[in-house]
Amino acid sequence: MKKVAGNLANGVLILVGTALSAFSMGVFVLPYGMLVPGVTGLGRLAEIWVSADVTLGVGACNILLLLLSLVLLGWRFAATIVLGSVCFPLFLGVFQSIDTLQALVEDPLYAALCAGAIEGVGLGLIIRAGGSSGGSDVVPIILNRKFHLPIAPVLYGIDLFIIALQLPYAQLEALVVSAIYATLY
Repeated sequence: MKKVAGNLANGVLILVGTALSAFSMGVFVLPYGMLVPGVTGLGRLAEIWVSADVTLGVGACNILLLLLSLVLLGWRFAATIVLGSVCFPLFLGVFQSIDTLQALVEDPLYAALCAGAIEGVGLGLIIRAGGSSGGSDVVPIILNRKFHLPIAPVLYGIDLFIIALQLPYAQLEALVVSAIYATLY
């Protein structure tokens, strides 16, 4: 019974953390054109390149990465990321669809500060619960388990590559506020 309560509490923390992360992304980061790492950055690129909805791009990438983790790492690992992988794009879509949330602050600097603080808390809750938001951290985990490559440098490399792909479409102000946002979270 104690284990079930602990798993339930961790599930709630992962859900709350995922919701906070999606709120930060959908209300502050994406509307202000900030550069985004990870799967959300790929979703943004899909929006730029083929006019696909960011949420659909994120959802498709997360499903592919979830299936990849299931095949290569097994169902136990896949189960640890399923909540974040499925719920993040759903939450993101909800927050993006609420028009009144799209103009909470006028200044991009405030948006970066809010985004960094909220996303930092969200990711902290997910990590504290022993979970993962899924997304781009799946690939470094797979490479670590299969080839013993260090997770952090591989993740940073993937994130920097995804951010670099967005550079041609970003304005100078977006670069500055993106750096502030990334530093905070």
